[in-house]
Amino acid sequence: MSKSKLRKSRSKAQYIDSEVSSDKLQDDITCKGCFKEFTPNRIPKILHCLHNLCSECINISIELNSDKNKVICPTCEIHCVGKDADTFRTHSYIQMLSDIAQCYRSQLSGSLKCIGCNNVAGLRCLTCNENYCQEHTDFHVRSRATSHHKVLSFKQILNAPLLVSTIKREEHCPSHKKKILEFFCFTCKLPICTVCALSNHKDCVYEELSIAVGALKHKLIISNHHSIGKLTT
Repeated sequence: MSKSKLRKSRSKAQYIDSEVSSDKLQDDITCKGCFKEFTPNRIPKILHCLHNLCSECINISIELNSDKNKVICPTCEIHCVGKDADTFRTHSYIQMLSDIAQCYRSQLSGSLKCIGCNNVAGLRCLTCNENYCQEHTDFHVRSRATSHHKVLSFKQILNAPLLVSTIKREEHCPSHKKKILEFFCFTCKLPICTVCALSNHKDCVYEELSIAVGALKHKLIISNHHSIGKLTT
C-alpha cells in the first residue's frame, strides 16, 4: 500500500480509545477497501495474496468487475479468483480482535452485558470466548472445570493483541453448535465432534484431534525430507 493510501486509511478510521491507540491495531482491524472496521456484516477475509478485505468489499468488487469471479486486492492489485466472499477463508484472529474492540467500546458505554447477569462485562474468557463481569469472572476461574481458562480485560487484550492468537480455544462443531470438535476424520479430512463421529462419520476413519495433529505433522516432516532429498540428488 502506498503511503498516501495508508494515511487515508488511518485518517478515516477512528481510534478505539485514548488508552488503546496503536496504529498497528487500528490498521489490522480496518478493511483496506472501504477503510471501515471489520464487523459481523463486514467479515475479514483472506485473499489469495494473503491480504485482508471485508466480505462486503469482495462482493462489490466481483459485482463491478467486468471480468466476473475476480476480486482486485486494493493493497497489491493482484486479481484473486472467487465467485463471492464465502469463497475466501475468514481471518479468525482479525475477526476476534475486531469483536473485542467493539466489545470494549460497548463496555465503556455500559451496554455490554455479562453472559451470567445484567452487570456490565469488562472481561473476556479467551478459551470459551464469552464476556463476564468481575463477579462471574471470579466464579469462572475458581471453578474446577474452567480454572485453566485465560480471562483478561478487553483493554489488556487490545494492548497485547497477539495474546488472542496464542490462547487455546474450544472450537465448536458447525453442525452441532453445543459440541466441541474433538476428533479429526481422515476420510473426509475435517474436524468432527462426538455426535458427528457416531452419526454421519460412523463408517469413517477418525482419531482424537491431538493424536491426529501429531500424525499429520509427522507425515509432513517425512514428506519434506523426501522433497529435500530429491532436490539434493
